[in-house]
Amino acid sequence: MKVPGVFDAANEIREVPAGSVIFEVGDEGEEMFGVIAGKVELRMPDGRVFELGSDESFGEMAIVDTSPRSGTAVATEDASSSSWARRRLSRCR
Repeated sequence: MKVPGVFDAANEIREVPAGSVIFEVGDEGEEMFGVIAGKVELRMPDGRVFELGSDESFGEMAIVDTSPRSGTAVATEDASSSSWARRRLSRCR
């Protein structure tokens, strides 16, 4: 989902070099990610691939429930990302 500018003011920004695996299918997840710059691919076990760019989010199901990651996220070019963790969001209630 594209949400323009929502990640620009993130407190924590990660620089992710091209080729880096952000998470793998089956990993436990507690945070979702937003792409600030660069490109990230989501690679699904059934062969589908989704290319994400700036202002797009991924891994959001980790905020909703505790099921394992359903795909693998890989930076396909140098990228900057931010994250929102379930434990940080729960404090906002």
